[in-house]
Amino acid sequence: MMRYILSVLTALVMLQSCKEGPQVPDTSGIEVEVKVRRMEQEVMALKSKEEIAQFLSENPRVDSLYFLQAFQHRPITREQEIEMIWRFINNEHTEKLLEESYKDLEDMTPIVKELEEGFKLMKYYFPDFKEPELYTMISGFGMSGFGGDFVDGRDFVVLGIDYFSDSVSYQPPHLPLYMYKRYQPSYISAALLTLLSREYINYNLKDRTLVNEMLAYGKAHEIRRRTLPHVADTTLWGWSAEELEGAYANEQLIWSYFIENELLFDTKAITSKKFCGEAPTVPEISPECPGRIGRWLGWRIIQQYMEKYPEKSLQEVLEIDDAKELLYQSGYRPPQE
Repeated sequence: MMRYILSVLTALVMLQSCKEGPQVPDTSGIEVEVKVRRMEQEVMALKSKEEIAQFLSENPRVDSLYFLQAFQHRPITREQEIEMIWRFINNEHTEKLLEESYKDLEDMTPIVKELEEGFKLMKYYFPDFKEPELYTMISGFGMSGFGGDFVDGRDFVVLGIDYFSDSVSYQPPHLPLYMYKRYQPSYISAALLTLLSREYINYNLKDRTLVNEMLAYGKAHEIRRRTLPHVADTTLWGWSAEELEGAYANEQLIWSYFIENELLFDTKAITSKKFCGEAPTVPEISPECPGRIGRWLGWRIIQQYMEKYPEKSLQEVLEIDDAKELLYQSGYRPPQE
């Protein structure tokens, strides 16, 4: 096992230089509207099964993309759906989740302001971007309820506010603690912009190599850091300050591990899972190496490519679907200490 060090001084220098990033463009002439629909209030106000049926009829896309998607593997009748929503509304667990979530997220003003900047920058880089409406909801963590942290309806996104509240006393049983700890109000904008960035990333689905996946995640992060320039890197990555500093301090070690073990062009699913998938750490490199390190390394390659070719726009870089070519043309090498 390689020796993973925490050279704090080196890490802080690199961290500062990377956080400065590209200049934030002027978006004063760009207009966006961040619409928030408090759907949990509408649903919890339904007083009968007849009112539930009327709500579903008046909101067919919410019905199909949110409520019914929870049962896509075991279709249910309309009567069964209404009965389950009725039980959800009258469940003490739901009421407690709503009460606890509202301690942090009854007022969405800080989130709206952050998303307004993010949506303006999305429209700056991608003029065809159309901001979705944000529907808030109590998910019930997909157990007593229906949704997840986010459900993408294209022109609307349903946000499960119980996932992102610091005050909720109940941890989702399907979400490990190392993942759940990043689910805070400050993470909402980063998670949403990651979701919305997917359609702007050209990705070769036939290429099963690890480096192809690393670079796709790297592109996603580049969009994220440009559209949320005032959000901390630790929030964007979902890492602690120590984990992020450690990644910079050990960049040479991490890169050497990938090269010496010939990982970049490995096509095995288990390899992608180890280095790009969710995990508390990557013990193959070090017990201190944070999970998803391959995504971070992919972004570092993207970053060096864009520094080498400053004449290329973000859109041009995102369009490159040849991972091998992008890697080689980047000339990526870890910075020397």
